[in-house]
Amino acid sequence: MERTILLVDDDPVNRDVVQRRLEREGYVVDTADSGALALELLSVQRFDLIILDVLMPEMDGTEVLRRIKADPRFNKTPVMMLSSSDDRSLVIQCLELGASDYLHKPLNMALAKTRIERCFIRRPAHVARDAKAVHKGSRILIVDDDEVNRDLLVQRVGRIGHVPTAVGSGEEALAALENDGFDLVLLDIIMPEMNGIEVLKAIKSDPRFRGIFVIMVSAEDSAKIMLECLELGADDYITKPFDAVFLRTRINSCLDFKKFGVVGGLG
Repeated sequence: MERTILLVDDDPVNRDVVQRRLEREGYVVDTADSGALALELLSVQRFDLIILDVLMPEMDGTEVLRRIKADPRFNKTPVMMLSSSDDRSLVIQCLELGASDYLHKPLNMALAKTRIERCFIRRPAHVARDAKAVHKGSRILIVDDDEVNRDLLVQRVGRIGHVPTAVGSGEEALAALENDGFDLVLLDIIMPEMNGIEVLKAIKSDPRFRGIFVIMVSAEDSAKIMLECLELGADDYITKPFDAVFLRTRINSCLDFKKFGVVGGLG
């Protein structure tokens, strides 16, 4: 089934590039060059997803998002924010206003498609009102050789309503996965002896772990490493230092797949 996307971006070059890349992935894409035009299009046509630029003149993405979420005609349509800004607070504000996810320019299309596909998951209405209840009790394995990083992730994961378990090596991670049932793994890439990519390969090649999602965690913002991880089956990728809201978004995006019947991730 073809998915329809409304792409909203005031920059004609960016809009054209992103539209062509999305269409190559098989999506049907309509465009708007302003927030006002986007709202007009939404009033007459249904879309499966809105990709909305944050920084626009006259009516910026934040204001457009507010109006979308306040209008019962289309407030259930998922909105993914698109930003070239390094100001993470803008994206965080949008996530707190109800955006489903975010993408950064220039697009890494492998990662973008992973996140776009997750936005098409339709939550039942009675659970969409309480995301914490949806994910309560999910078990998350944290794998990092740095004790400070492990402790911080344990605190963050616990605060957003999940049950964390932490280990300090790849070997310990695989042993923990054999002995306990986990929903998701937060996996550091750079570790001694057995690094995160080797652990990822072991997880994705073992049919016993098919239902476990893996989010790679790295201090390196490298498109090459990110693409390698995604090609090996990683379900997402976050960089250090991470923000608590971004971390929650990435984790809950994967857990939505698990809760609503998609097993084994996109990898």
